[in-house]
Amino acid sequence: MAHFFRANEIAEAAVQIERKGRAFYMRLADMAENEKTRELFRLLAREEAKHQEVFQDLKDRLGDIDLPTWTSNEEYNNYLQGLIESHSLFAEDAAESRVGPAPGQGNEL
Repeated sequence: MAHFFRANEIAEAAVQIERKGRAFYMRLADMAENEKTRELFRLLAREEAKHQEVFQDLKDRLGDIDLPTWTSNEEYNNYLQGLIESHSLFAEDAAESRVGPAPGQGNEL
């Protein structure tokens, strides 16, 4: 059976992706050795925070997510979290895997 996402589900996924994006860029800012590079990543993090607010406002206007009758709350949350985690650019270890270890642990930006 095909599952069609509702607008509020998509908005929630977008909120989480933007939150992860902000954390990703802040991590890169912390790793940057050059101040201009650090400020660029901080700017990108601020932009992600703005996007998160936009999607959160949209989600709030759309209302609560009604679960499909064939699923449990835990199962559905796991499914949605898996969808969010599949956005690999902002995965927890993405900064290190793409640009190297944290400051003081090797190559720095």
